Amino acid sequence: MKRPIFSLFSALVLAAGLLFTTAAAAGPQLVTAQTASTSQEVTMTGVSSNCQSLQVTLLLSEDGTTYTYEPDAGLNRNGIYTTSKQSGSQVTLYITAKNGVLAAEGTLPLGTLIAADDTTFTITGFSGLLMTDSSSGGISAPESGGVAGGSTGGSGGGNSSGSNGGNNSGSTDNGTDNGSEDGSNGSGTQPLPFADVADGTWYTDAVRYVYQQGLMTGTSEDRFSPDVTTNRAMLVTILYRLEGSPAVSGGVSFPDVAAGQWYADAVAWASANGIVNGYDNGSFGPDDTITREQMATIFYRYASYKSYDMSASAALGGYSDAAKVSPYAADAMGWAIGAGLITGTSDTTLSPAGSATRAQAAVILARFCQNLAD
Repeated sequence: MKRPIFSLFSALVLAAGLLFTTAAAAGPQLVTAQTASTSQEVTMTGVSSNCQSLQVTLLLSEDGTTYTYEPDAGLNRNGIYTTSKQSGSQVTLYITAKNGVLAAEGTLPLGTLIAADDTTFTITGFSGLLMTDSSSGGISAPESGGVAGGSTGGSGGGNSSGSNGGNNSGSTDNGTDNGSEDGSNGSGTQPLPFADVADGTWYTDAVRYVYQQGLMTGTSEDRFSPDVTTNRAMLVTILYRLEGSPAVSGGVSFPDVAAGQWYADAVAWASANGIVNGYDNGSFGPDDTITREQMATIFYRYASYKSYDMSASAALGGYSDAAKVSPYAADAMGWAIGAGLITGTSDTTLSPAGSATRAQAAVILARFCQNLAD
């Protein structure tokens, strides 16, 4: 059974509420209402003036209901993509602009969360805040925090200064669906912002899917770099986003993964759940180009962690380089081929030690999300 990884709802519902203040702290703060209600309007203050995309997980008081995210009016226009993902009492928002920045003056009205079944709730804080810098492409370290006071500034997008007519930028977080699985907003397929991803290539649809779902982003505002190789930190971070960027506890066990690195939480999460093990020498190798067999193995372990169907299998004996598959990766390669995630590099070769490009990673990830996650 197939189903979209993310569920999105489109329409704008404006809610008013009495705001409250906790002890103000430097850096990004969340502005929301004090009293429990069936809907909560949310604004983020302290947003970087160069922020082109933002991901944040809202922590909610109730987990027994379904939440609908209605983007602020300033985000509900061509040129900005929004999407959301719920996991229990947490809702992660992904927002990206193609050009310009999201909040030139530091305040970004996010929109409204609406609970089903007339459930009343409050927003108690946030975690996993990531922002991408429009000038450098750098990704901020994840941040968490409570709720702060102040005016929401209303809706209408006065503080959102993305472009008038583009789509999104490459960044840490984004995606769109707005009720349409292809991200078309009901009016046809949205064009990608990447000049190096032409229509009709073997990877175009996959890039569109992973980009609009907030799983992969560009290497710059208008470049996806499909032929650039993917490294180990990138792939683990992609799966961490797919999982909703859950909170992690404890330090990272690899000596070459420093606390505070943009991928540190992703590696810690993947290691804690048996998705990555690192090398025999104890290192992780975050900047190492990921090989095809490593990628297959990581997806295989993630699928097992998610309790997905693992029955698919393909014999490797028909490939002339099957003996080059590392013993640890043999089952994973057979599963990935049998499940249709990867194919040989030719009719007779697997190239298990070959690198995986960003285009290939996008295709495999799209296949995984669309065909295996149920």
